[in-house]
Amino acid sequence: MRVPSLAERREDIPLLVEHFVRRQAEKNERPIPHVTRTTLDVLSALDWPGNVRQLEHAVERAFILNRDPTTLEIQPPEGLAPRPPVIAPAGGALPPPGVTLHDVLEAHERELLVAALREARGVQATAARRLGLSKSNLCYRLKKLGIEIEDIRYR
Repeated sequence: MRVPSLAERREDIPLLVEHFVRRQAEKNERPIPHVTRTTLDVLSALDWPGNVRQLEHAVERAFILNRDPTTLEIQPPEGLAPRPPVIAPAGGALPPPGVTLHDVLEAHERELLVAALREARGVQATAARRLGLSKSNLCYRLKKLGIEIEDIRYR
């Protein structure tokens, strides 16, 4: 029986992380910390060559090293490369098989929103004006895509 690798089941990664975080919290008799959407996106973008245990060990390591009882920052294991970005090729070519129009548009929208917020140094009204949106529409889009303002690094 062939068991698909974790890289082939990226949509399962957030659920697995949540499960492993709960298990570690119970095991260590600590409250369940919040894992940010950005962290989940980073973990989901990695090419996991190992099995689910590799992800479990990353969560366990983060739990051991974590100093913040409310938020858990999970660092990817060294040597794991992110998958190529979901962007349609130029010239009207179709995206790779398995990548939908929705995936391409969502990835591009996410990049634009984060870039505008970085440029505006986190000032949502300025970022909204830069994109030609109302502030409420920007907030709606951020929420829809799971982008958290506090997770964006403003360099």
